[in-house]
Amino acid sequence: GIEDETIDEAIVSMEPVRNALMDRAQGLAAHAKMVDGQSILDRFGGEMNVESVVEMMYSGCLGDPRVRFYFEVNKEKIQGIKLKMTQLMVGAFGGPVTYDDSKMRQIHYNMNIT
Repeated sequence: GIEDETIDEAIVSMEPVRNALMDRAQGLAAHAKMVDGQSILDRFGGEMNVESVVEMMYSGCLGDPRVRFYFEVNKEKIQGIKLKMTQLMVGAFGGPVTYDDSKMRQIHYNMNIT
């Protein structure tokens, strides 16, 4: 498994994205922190493991009545959404930034995300 400290750092590294969606001030980028010469992405075991985390997360969303609606309505788009989430997380965790998050706030505005 992945060490608890690495998971904590991964969660913290997503805060700038959340802050941007909420139009809040941003702090230091957690993805810039290296431990033993490795980024969070390296310590996660690479992009394939992030992809697996995204798969598990979206499977969990389908079982959560608070958010299930958003994932059932757009079943045909779910693979693209998963790809974008993986790209976003890989970039946030110190890998290559391939996802343009400039429209995220607009897309998520009416979803009451906090």
